[in-house]
Amino acid sequence: MQLIKCKNGHIYDADKLNNCPHCQGVVKNLDYEADTYGLDQSDVLTEVSESKGRANNANLGTRKHVGILVGNRGNLKGKTFILYEGVNRIGRAGNLEVCLNNEESVSRNGHAEIVYENGCFDLSPMKNDRIVLVNGERIKDRIDIKDRDVLTIGECVLTFIKFDDVY
Repeated sequence: MQLIKCKNGHIYDADKLNNCPHCQGVVKNLDYEADTYGLDQSDVLTEVSESKGRANNANLGTRKHVGILVGNRGNLKGKTFILYEGVNRIGRAGNLEVCLNNEESVSRNGHAEIVYENGCFDLSPMKNDRIVLVNGERIKDRIDIKDRDVLTIGECVLTFIKFDDVY
């Protein structure tokens, strides 16, 4: 476990999450070399290999926010997850754009993905055996989703909200 503070002072486990779950701050942009206990970390090797996939989120700070997913019930009720332009992978792994890390019904390395291109949002399961519902109907292929659609990823129920007039 590697507890660290993001640039806004939030504490999180960098071994599980690449970004601060509270503000989406990118770990490598920290201004200081101290951990949460004030100990100097400048001599601690923190390089992560490309195979772990953490490098995929390094550019999230430059991607536009185009929508959110809001949890409807259970552990996720009221939690929000930012959607970015391009591909948004959904699963339990910390290197995914939408990390549902405590939901056992969701695949770790990618359950579904939402792609935003040219003003349109598409949702698809990442594999055929993944359970993904839109407004109660199971999907097996890529489909367009619309504002306020209710998505079920595994057993997680989320409402999709797109940002219309932000840009």
